[in-house]
Amino acid sequence: MEENLGQKNLEKKVDDILEIVQFIKDNSASKQDLNDLRGEFSGLRGEFSELRIEMREGFESVRAELASINLELEEIKRDLKKLENRTQVDDDAMISDNLELKARVEKLEKQVQQLQLAHN
Repeated sequence: MEENLGQKNLEKKVDDILEIVQFIKDNSASKQDLNDLRGEFSGLRGEFSELRIEMREGFESVRAELASINLELEEIKRDLKKLENRTQVDDDAMISDNLELKARVEKLEKQVQQLQLAHN
C-alpha cells in the first residue's frame, strides 16, 4: 500500500512537471521570436527618430511664423501709436481753430450790433 501511495505521488509529481514544461513550451519565446521583436523595435526606433525630426522642423516653422507675426504686430502697434499721436495733434488744432473762429464770430457779432445801433 505504501509502495502504491509512493507510486501515485511520483506519478502526480511527474504530471505536474510535465504540465509546467508544457506551459513553458507554450509561452516561451524562441530565438526567432526575439529576433523578430528586435527587428520590429529597430523599425519603431527609426520611425520615432523620423517623427522627432519632423516635429522639430514643424516647430521651427511655427516659431518662424510666430516671429514674423510678432514683427508685424509690433509694426502695427507703432503705426497705431503714430496715428493716435497724429489724431491728437489734429484734434488739438481743430479745437484751437474752433476757439479762434468762435472769438472772431463773437467780435463780428459785436461789430454788427454796433453798426445796427449806429444806424438806428
